[in-house]
Amino acid sequence: MKNEDNFLDTIHSMASRINDFQKLQYKQSLEEVHQIIENKIEDRHRIETCLDTLLELAVFSNGLDLFKTLLRYTFIFDKELTADYIYSYRELSSENQ
Repeated sequence: MKNEDNFLDTIHSMASRINDFQKLQYKQSLEEVHQIIENKIEDRHRIETCLDTLLELAVFSNGLDLFKTLLRYTFIFDKELTADYIYSYRELSSENQ
């Protein structure tokens, strides 16, 4: 029984750290998205880096909302990039179902 308790404590601790990391990623991504949009940045590499992170966070509703926000902005000047990330999200979400 003690081994099971230790195992569950370890799993709980790991899950908590993952959750904390995801919250940090979201906070950093939120700041990055706001900077990109407010400063009208069109640097494809910077936007792709942010979208890659947001794609990982898109399984959470607030991450998905931020992903969509950046895609709406990107659509204005790079429809191909926007479409690529929409397809990536669809593929990812279909794999998780």
